[in-house]
Amino acid sequence: GLTVTGELAYTFTNARFLSSFTSDNPIWGAVDQGDFIPYVPEHQLSMRVRVNKGPFEAGFGAAYFGALREVAGQGDDDLRIPSRWMLDA
Repeated sequence: GLTVTGELAYTFTNARFLSSFTSDNPIWGAVDQGDFIPYVPEHQLSMRVRVNKGPFEAGFGAAYFGALREVAGQGDDDLRIPSRWMLDA
């Protein structure tokens, strides 16, 4: 009567502006075509395992969020939020 299930999901996002413009919004500012859109991580991954026996269930998971920009732009700079892992049970 023991049941074990697993889930795995990966997302790749290439979120870029398609045109150049200037905005009053401070996270966008002067945008060039091809700049990355702020606060959208390029890589995300989630994993979960569930164990079930009768009326009891336990779940354990992990999620990865890649580094993301705080302002529009291209290339590596200091205006990034570092990648991180989140664990839950």
